[in-house]
Amino acid sequence: MKKVAILGANGQVGCEVALFLRQRDDIEVVPICRNRQGSAFLRHMGFSCRHGSASDPNAQELFEDCSAVADFTLPTGSAVEVRRAFNAIIPPAVQAAPARAPYIYLSSITAFGFPDFRSPLRHYRFSRNSYGTLKRYAEKLVVKHCAGTSRDAFVLRVGVVHGEMQAVSRKLRQLVRDTATDPVYIPDAPSYSVFAYSIAEAVAGAALGREDPGHYTLVSEPAWSWEDLHRYYAREEGVPCRVERLPADAERSALGSVADRFVAPLLGLVWRQKDVIAGYAGARLPGIEDVMRARYHQRNARRELALGEMRAQQRPYNNNRSVLPGRRMTCLSDSRVTMAPAAEKLRAELAAAQHARR
Repeated sequence: MKKVAILGANGQVGCEVALFLRQRDDIEVVPICRNRQGSAFLRHMGFSCRHGSASDPNAQELFEDCSAVADFTLPTGSAVEVRRAFNAIIPPAVQAAPARAPYIYLSSITAFGFPDFRSPLRHYRFSRNSYGTLKRYAEKLVVKHCAGTSRDAFVLRVGVVHGEMQAVSRKLRQLVRDTATDPVYIPDAPSYSVFAYSIAEAVAGAALGREDPGHYTLVSEPAWSWEDLHRYYAREEGVPCRVERLPADAERSALGSVADRFVAPLLGLVWRQKDVIAGYAGARLPGIEDVMRARYHQRNARRELALGEMRAQQRPYNNNRSVLPGRRMTCLSDSRVTMAPAAEKLRAELAAAQHARR
């Protein structure tokens, strides 16, 4: 059995991953929190927690006899404050961890640098979002200091995290309840989601030596489609769902072709200069002003009708067919099939804990 220390175990993701890891026979979880106040819920759930900071003089005691360290810390504040926090956590934690214990860092797919989830989900040489820039900085710290201590480094660029304790899951549960009787228009495309259950599998795989060190893109593998996600939450909530699949180019088709989108602004520019054009060309081309006016208003009308139809439809998911780059972990199971028993057990544990606190 491998003993895995979890830094930031009192966060939403770290806590749920710790609870899933505890269900395994081959992993013992050691949650590490800064103080007893932060570990209150974990201790209520039956964990034996260790308290302190990686920058403490006796930090080695926090990681004593651990086979791996998983870093779920998520500093907040300004960019300067977050970088300072990364430097206060990562280098000393890597240094204090036992020899040969791999360091598993939970990063984010935003580190690929795309500006938002509507943009192509590819690697950008210069990050277009501030959070991704900070995560790249943390990744470099991990790789640099692990290399300096001859330990394996795992950088897991995690997708949007779903689970029993995750905010995005609560929002989707509310969505399926609110739209139970309405059609929901869902992209026919893979999502960039991952469940806390799969993150626990990834941490276990790295700790047990089942994966090679390096950078990984951590999304569900095989990927859940947006329809898979929507229907999953509808089943969980016990409500019907009416799904209409959107083709990849649904927005583009509704708003016109690429040529139309370039032509429409050009026609607008021409229409604003109609008096000048009519003055020079009107005599040679009778009726040109009427043609320009008609075409300009026709295109505007089609566009407004398409936009109105789109706004009236329930389209809660980005219609983005980009496939995230990066290696995938081979130790992940198909969570659409394997997650249900573990999730049911976790729900029962959380319900019992909530009942006990009353």
